[in-house]
Amino acid sequence: METSSTSSYSLLIGGKKVKFLTAGPDSGRVVLLLHGGQFTSEAWAKTKTLERLAKEGHRAVAVDLPGFRESASTTLQPVEWLSQQTETSKLGHPVSPTAPERGWIALPLSFASPIM
Repeated sequence: METSSTSSYSLLIGGKKVKFLTAGPDSGRVVLLLHGGQFTSEAWAKTKTLERLAKEGHRAVAVDLPGFRESASTTLQPVEWLSQQTETSKLGHPVSPTAPERGWIALPLSFASPIM
């Protein structure tokens, strides 16, 4: 299966810069990867998670959460921030595997928007 290399881009979410890493075909099912408190989006590249998902045909997207690495801090609530982030970055309805340390941002959105 053909894959694309990892690329980096930034968008403004709530008027603040947010950094993304992505790999895989644009047509693939989006898998949104959120990092834990001691990491950044780079952790998903270093562990080759982005590459593995891309090889399976997914569009893997890792985001630096607010206040981490190249993403500015925000006053938006987690659900509002993640909702704006998925809308602005045109991710549609991504799959987002969530570990306990990332639950503070992903779980509230899951309850507010069960389609995720």
